[in-house]
Amino acid sequence: MSDPLDLDVQVAGPDEIDAFVALLEEAGGGLWRRGIRQWEPGLQHAQLPRLTRDLGRGCVRLARIEGKRAAGVISTGSADRSGRSGRQFVRLDCWSGNDRLRAYHADNGYVDCGEPEDHGSLVARFEKRMLA
Repeated sequence: MSDPLDLDVQVAGPDEIDAFVALLEEAGGGLWRRGIRQWEPGLQHAQLPRLTRDLGRGCVRLARIEGKRAAGVISTGSADRSGRSGRQFVRLDCWSGNDRLRAYHADNGYVDCGEPEDHGSLVARFEKRMLA
């Protein structure tokens, strides 16, 4: 049996915005190297005003493994919190050209709800009904 992973996820502090942007840039570079045209490298810095607002609202979380930054996420709500608040759906989005992620969402029971423009790009919106 392997040792459990020392994973810690917390709301990012105001001094961590640069680290979060660096994680997005790194992830974008990895996606582009694999042919997935989402999060174009070099463009995340242009999102700094929006990301700073999200961070100020407590929506940015950073995950650390054994104390080192490993991942980040912007979460405007969680499935658990959505259920407690009486919401009926969990909604996700991704870049409309990310066929692999779209297929992943569809394979996991999310329904495609169209492709609106968001922050200058087309996004694919998905939703899934919450369990009662």
